[in-house]
Amino acid sequence: LDKFKEENIARYFEYCQFIPAINDPSRLKFGDEKHLDGADLYKRKMRHNPVTGEVNGILVEGGLRDRFNINAIMGLDPNKPALFVSIEEDTNDAASYMAFIILALLSGYFNRWDIFVLDNWTGHLNAEAAMLEDLLWNYAGPDGLPMRILVVYLPTRS
Repeated sequence: LDKFKEENIARYFEYCQFIPAINDPSRLKFGDEKHLDGADLYKRKMRHNPVTGEVNGILVEGGLRDRFNINAIMGLDPNKPALFVSIEEDTNDAASYMAFIILALLSGYFNRWDIFVLDNWTGHLNAEAAMLEDLLWNYAGPDGLPMRILVVYLPTRS
């Protein structure tokens, strides 16, 4: 990705104007995902003694090749929990992320007219996730009216 392409710079400035113009920050929700291999949980640099440089051994089960994904939505709404999180023992793909978003909808984490900010992970943009924007815009809330949740993607970075 080239963050200095003309269209990426334009998108960045559009984003910088859009977010501050929101008069009610409690409408903002930020979504992200993190993929982890079991070995990532036991990095040698992260567990050394900063004084002695010693690295203590850690006994672990044989699952260092296991894969995990963490999906999270953080919101600023004072009437909702700050985080909606899912931790799964699997790889993260567009289908699993869509399932997570549907779980958040069914759990009532989103409010009508929320603004859902996502990074530009390709999983948000591929075929399985292509319906994300329509789903969040048209999803019928508890009263049967569309939720009208706007999806906004962060500007490209490299």
